[in-house]
Amino acid sequence: MALLHKSYELHPSGRYSVIRYSWRHQMREFKSEYRVVALDLRGYGETDAPAHRENYKLDCLITDIKDVLEFLGYSKCVLIGHDWGGMIAWRVAILLSSKILRNGDTDWKILASKFMDLKVSPREICCLPLQHNEVTMPTLLVWGEKDPFMEVEMAEITRMYVKNQFRLTVLSEASHWLQEDQPDIVNKLIWTFLKEESRKRE
Repeated sequence: MALLHKSYELHPSGRYSVIRYSWRHQMREFKSEYRVVALDLRGYGETDAPAHRENYKLDCLITDIKDVLEFLGYSKCVLIGHDWGGMIAWRVAILLSSKILRNGDTDWKILASKFMDLKVSPREICCLPLQHNEVTMPTLLVWGEKDPFMEVEMAEITRMYVKNQFRLTVLSEASHWLQEDQPDIVNKLIWTFLKEESRKRE
């Protein structure tokens, strides 16, 4: 299980750092059944910070995820993304599924609670899936109704991009930080989704 995030805080040193801590509830919950890895995206936390902007393009970030999975010895994973990490999860689902999946199985899952925020540039928005049914993996999208950055309608629109099962759950009391606002509910939704998908493959 790989957890992606682009949330950060400013440390006294003046360097921004990803708060992998925001995944603590999910890491504790799923470690009994999964190897859980929370990734700092390049340039955040304790990762290297290449100087040139081209090193932060989506293709580079997606390659980083692929490389981490290969280094850990995995060809498949459950992928969970929040905020910018959610956007990257969408792209991983589209670009890597044909390279990693052998028989069109549903081994990759995207559980994207967010896929973008207001800081995303128009060029980056162009990287969203543009063809209907382009995402072929089962997808769970969990959205916080009190998210100040994006409207719930944006979550509804994503349904058309998923060819496989798509489940949208809107949490009425959750904000942008829903994995921290309502961790028990989020964890239960993820467990239910994973177990249902596992039964389908049996």
